[in-house]
Amino acid sequence: MDYSFSSTTGTQRSTSSRVLSLASANSQRHHNLKGMEERGTRRGVLVTLEEAQIGVGCVGHVFAFEDGIAPDILSLLKTLGCGLRLASASTAAEMEACCVDVGHLWLTGIHFNDPFTATVGCQVLDIVARD
Repeated sequence: MDYSFSSTTGTQRSTSSRVLSLASANSQRHHNLKGMEERGTRRGVLVTLEEAQIGVGCVGHVFAFEDGIAPDILSLLKTLGCGLRLASASTAAEMEACCVDVGHLWLTGIHFNDPFTATVGCQVLDIVARD
């Protein structure tokens, strides 16, 4: 997939799915997410999942999307910090490299690269993996 973010051609659009509505314990969850990924790939759009409410073990998996899909961008917050203000945006290395190459990298925040919040996030992930 071409990760160039051309705003003039409109060929690349970002789609966001709130996984919360699909994360209920129903048999359609896998089908819905897989179908969304397939349609996005077919149309050349980025699949962006935001797991603010249901990520990091809240639905029995570490991530609610763990039903055979891989989003282009994954956004985590709330559950990642276990009450501490902490968020992350994760993507594949190829996409990050493309963003850096075209200058589409914007980092801000008063806690950017804060070792304390990073340590809390690592501890939360360690506890979820352990339990």
